[in-house]
Amino acid sequence: MSAINRRHLAMASFLAAFSLSCYTPTLVDCTVRCSAARDCPAPMSCSAAGYCSQDVSCGPGDAASDASAADDVVVDSAPFDGSAPEGGSEASDGLGDDGGADDGGGGDDGGAIAPPQVADLVLWLDAADLLPGTVDVWPDKSGLGHDATSLAHLPIAVARDPRTGLSVVSVLSRDSALSVAPGFDDFTAGLSVFIVVYFTPSIQLQSAIPWYSHVLDFGPSVGSASDGILLYRALADEATLGYSVFTDKYLYEESPPVLSDFRWLLVEAVASGGIPGAGTDVALFVDGASVGQGKTAVPSLVQRASNLIGASNYRDPSGLETDARFIGSLAEIVLFKRATTEDERVQLEAYLRSKWRL
Repeated sequence: MSAINRRHLAMASFLAAFSLSCYTPTLVDCTVRCSAARDCPAPMSCSAAGYCSQDVSCGPGDAASDASAADDVVVDSAPFDGSAPEGGSEASDGLGDDGGADDGGGGDDGGAIAPPQVADLVLWLDAADLLPGTVDVWPDKSGLGHDATSLAHLPIAVARDPRTGLSVVSVLSRDSALSVAPGFDDFTAGLSVFIVVYFTPSIQLQSAIPWYSHVLDFGPSVGSASDGILLYRALADEATLGYSVFTDKYLYEESPPVLSDFRWLLVEAVASGGIPGAGTDVALFVDGASVGQGKTAVPSLVQRASNLIGASNYRDPSGLETDARFIGSLAEIVLFKRATTEDERVQLEAYLRSKWRL
């Protein structure tokens, strides 16, 4: 099967017909690749152009249809009660007090939710600052210029989350993966990453059985697993959260099955520092709850030039990308070059969960 895992297709089809509490996902015509009707949730079929659709003729130009359909995407259909801001952006200053952006917003901007001040910020992608439609660049608010752009050189699709009224980045197909500007060389003081994410079934490549779906994969180059930093979904049901660093071997920690599709989640990893290449501790969290503690490695001191969101740097011996690609939506990504304290972690969780109604 070349596109979506059959088990997840069955669930997607069920959810498309019945509203379960708050979540009723909608798949947009001409955005998901397919090779046969079985690759698409009912009542969609596989069009001649190779995209799932219902009574719509997808054209050859629909590889970039993520962008044209962005305003219609339903990322989560929980009722919107009107209490959140109606605009496509929310002022949110703070975070890095050694380089975080400051445009006069934050807690003084009409009740906007202000992030805490936490030092050593190296990446801050906040979709709430984007307008629905398409953008060419997802700006980094850390002040370090680690902007995100499309890996396939296509417009980035931005939709409105009806739960919050805020914008989110839509990752609707394998062509929606993002690339972040080079850097991220020194994590000797540790690493902390916080991501507000909405999972849907991953896109499978090379007809491979799903095993890893990379949310983040920061490494020196495409095709090299060496010196990579990974946050990923793991195992055939994609319900396991994993964090891995590769030095001379993979050192990773994986949670029990705690992830699920068609839900907004806050996923986190906090790793301690140390000598590059040496073993260290890492803790995993979902929605503020601890889901795993174990050993990993301190990333090597090397510039990472292939920093991917939703795709993998790994290639098999024949040069093919075989790991699954992330499909879903991204609201906010915050990365620090040190291990945050427990108090800082709790403050960041409170900011993100309140802002994104988790």
